[in-house]
Amino acid sequence: MPQDDNTICIVMYGGGLTSYENARRSIEKYGLDNTEIWFADTRVEDADLYRFNHDVENILGKKIRVFSKHSKDGEKMDIWDVFYSQRMLGNSRLDPCSKYLKRVPLRRALDEMFPFWKCSYCGTMVEALKRSIDVEDIDNLQKKKGICLSCMSENGEYTKVVNHAIRCSTELSEVSKKLDQLTKEAVVSIQEQKLMESDRLLQSEIEGMVDDIKSSQAITITERNQWKIKTLDAWQNIDDRMQRVNLKGQKVIVTLGMDNIEDCHRVNRARQYWIPYKVEFPLTEKPFVNKSKIKGHLAAIGIEIPRLYKEGFQHNNCGGFCVKAGMGQFAHLLKVNPRLYLSHERKEQEFREFIGRDVSILRRMENGEKINLTMKMLRERVEKGEDFRFDAGEACSCVNPPSPE
Repeated sequence: MPQDDNTICIVMYGGGLTSYENARRSIEKYGLDNTEIWFADTRVEDADLYRFNHDVENILGKKIRVFSKHSKDGEKMDIWDVFYSQRMLGNSRLDPCSKYLKRVPLRRALDEMFPFWKCSYCGTMVEALKRSIDVEDIDNLQKKKGICLSCMSENGEYTKVVNHAIRCSTELSEVSKKLDQLTKEAVVSIQEQKLMESDRLLQSEIEGMVDDIKSSQAITITERNQWKIKTLDAWQNIDDRMQRVNLKGQKVIVTLGMDNIEDCHRVNRARQYWIPYKVEFPLTEKPFVNKSKIKGHLAAIGIEIPRLYKEGFQHNNCGGFCVKAGMGQFAHLLKVNPRLYLSHERKEQEFREFIGRDVSILRRMENGEKINLTMKMLRERVEKGEDFRFDAGEACSCVNPPSPE
C-alpha cells in the first residue's frame, strides 16, 4: 500500500541492475498505482536490454513508459542522429546524446505532467510562478526557487528572507550587466587598435584604454563572484514550500538508482540538476545492496541479468558504447564485440568528414597535453599489442550532467 496518495513517484530508469532495484523499492514505498517507470531510449542499446526491460515489467507488474526523440521528419533518432543535428560529436567532456535523448525529454515530460505550483504551507496553487529567485551556482548551474506571495503577505520572517534574496539577486544582475558592458568596450577597443596599426600614437592610447578596461573587468568579476555567493546563500535560506504538482495537486518525487558506494559525486550532481523537483535515491537507504546482491536476487527469481554485465561491462548503457566511458572500455568493446566497434568507428570517421574538423570521441595524454584519439587510432594501438586498463570508467551522466547545459 502506498504511504502517501498525495505523491506521484517517477522512476528514472536506465535498463541496468540498479535501475531495477530502484524501481522495485520505489513501488514498495509509494505503491504500484502511484509509481511510473520512465525509460529514455538512445536506440543504440544492446538488444538484451529490451528483453530485461520486459522481464522487469513482468516482475514489478508495471509497464515501462518509453521516450524516444523524433526528427523533424518524424523518424526516431539515435545518438549519431543527435551528433549530426547538433553538429557536435559526443565525447568524454560533453554528451549531447544523453542531453537530447534523455534529460531534455524527461524534464519536459515532468513539466507537462506537473504544470502547477503549490505551496506546502498555505496550500495556494498557481499555474505559473509570479515570483521566483533564480541563481547560478558555483558550477554555473541555473536553479530556480519559487516564492509564495500569499505567505509573504502573512509571514514576516519568510518575507524578510525572501526580500534579502531579491536584493542579492538584483545586485548580482547589475554587476553582471556592468561586466557585459566592459567586455563589449574591450572588444571595440581591441578592434580599433588593429585598425590603427599604422598610427603608433593612437595605438598606444588605445592599448592604455584596453589595459584600464581589463583592470576594471578583473575587479568587476571579483565583485560578481562575491554577489554570486551571497545570492546562492540567500537562495538556500529560502525553504522549498513551492512545489510542482499535477492537476489534482499531487506532488512529485523523482527517484534515481544511484548508491553511496560508487555514486556519491553523481548523487550530489543529480540532486542539484533536477531542482525544483525533489529527488530520492532509494539505494542509499537500508538495506544497502551492491550489484552482486541484486544479481543474486534476480537469479533466485529466475531472471537472467543483462548480457553486457556477463561480457564484463559495469553498466548496461548504449550497448557498451558510452562516449564518456574512456579508452579502457572502448578497447574492451573492441575485444568482445569487434563488429559493433567497427560500426561506430566508421560512423566516427564519417562524422569527421562531415564536420571537416579533427574531432574524436576519445582523447589521450601526450607530453602532458590532451590529444584527440580516433577509434581507428585506438584499434590500431590495440592490434599492435598495447594494453588498456579497463575499469568502470565514467558514467555518461545521462541524468546528472557534470556541467551546465
